[in-house]
Amino acid sequence: AAFYVEVLFWVTSIVLYALKCAWVPLDRLTTYGKLQRPEDRDQLKHTAPYIALLSNRRAWILFYATGLIWNTTILLYELMYLQGGHAPLYVNIMLEIQLARRFLEALYIQKFSPGMMNNLNLLFGSSFYIFLCPATLIEARFFGLDHQNDTSFIIALPLFIASTVLQYHTHVVLASLKKYTIPTGRMFTYVSSPHYLAEICIYLSFVLMVQGRCLLMDLALVFVVINLADSAKKTHTWYKTKFGVKYPHSRRMLIPFVL
Repeated sequence: AAFYVEVLFWVTSIVLYALKCAWVPLDRLTTYGKLQRPEDRDQLKHTAPYIALLSNRRAWILFYATGLIWNTTILLYELMYLQGGHAPLYVNIMLEIQLARRFLEALYIQKFSPGMMNNLNLLFGSSFYIFLCPATLIEARFFGLDHQNDTSFIIALPLFIASTVLQYHTHVVLASLKKYTIPTGRMFTYVSSPHYLAEICIYLSFVLMVQGRCLLMDLALVFVVINLADSAKKTHTWYKTKFGVKYPHSRRMLIPFVL
């Protein structure tokens, strides 16, 4: 039953996000941060706590704290009851590193846009990690993901490390910027949102670690790609609108030289 509940969650999430991209009122309702229209931000401010309970910063800290506590619990279970070499164990170790880093970045590094986060986003953001953390363990119990392939490990681990370093560096650069200035250097030379590209690669490393044989992690990756591609498109448009001809013409949205 747990497997099918997970499948239902990820498929529903993908469909709803596709609907958000296609339906402007829903997109406006759930957009937050600097991409949010001023009138929508004011509306959230006046209707809190009915539509919005937490600020953007507190909401993201809550997301990562929820995920970190839940993943730590699952990881302890795996360490106690699974023998070495199990793919789910490696994925959850990587996820633990990711969640701990993002939690600390949210606390001490990142600068969040002012305003409140819609309760719909708050609910989904918390649910995301509740369903993500046990995904590989649940599927392993049903379909057997016991073995860790050396080739997948050799590919997935360096990708995870490189993407983690890229995302951390990008967040440091963004946090150091004066308000409304153009980020430059390293991957910002090529794309507007290196941190989104890094996040996609981090989730790809999870998929590669289980050799693409975990449907739940595959679905999570599909959702992350759709979500961050949409966010990268909006961010790229925001930069071009804000800075006009000053914004580098050759800089792509998400993938260097391509997209």
